[in-house]
Amino acid sequence: MKYNDGAKIELGDLVRLGSDLTGVVVGIIPERKFSSNYDPDEWGYLLGGVLVEALDAGLIHQVDTSIDFDLISRAAE
Repeated sequence: MKYNDGAKIELGDLVRLGSDLTGVVVGIIPERKFSSNYDPDEWGYLLGGVLVEALDAGLIHQVDTSIDFDLISRAAE
């Protein structure tokens, strides 16, 4: 999966959802990549999108990353 600018979405990315939520990418559904706290078998029923852990909203399943989904920083930055 990719951001609007073509950059690849990676686990641990800090992202902005809309205008007021930020969170960390903890799952990339199509690639079956998940942070260690998330079991891939629990999320296999989802067909696409990413999982984002947001401080103010909890776990969010973001299906469309082309709208209101922006990279703030990479995990290693």
